[in-house]
Amino acid sequence: MTSRYDALAAHLQRQPGTRYTMSFANIERVIGHPLPPSFKPGHRVFRQWWQNSYAPTSSHVQARCGWIAAGWEVDSLDPVLGSVTFRR
Repeated sequence: MTSRYDALAAHLQRQPGTRYTMSFANIERVIGHPLPPSFKPGHRVFRQWWQNSYAPTSSHVQARCGWIAAGWEVDSLDPVLGSVTFRR
């Protein structure tokens, strides 16, 4: 089964180093779709949407098929700058 977040995984796999920061706008360009409203700062599930969820039955497909599939985890979020930092 494919996911819109497969493109994010492919992008992250090509990144060198142990830390990588992406703007939310760049993530949207990579996946070719806008991020859902729940990702936006100020929304009550903002931080939950960015959780590192490893369970194969997790509903956090963005984590499983995106950054975790590529060997990365969310390290920190900057809602003011609109960015997320991943770490290996």
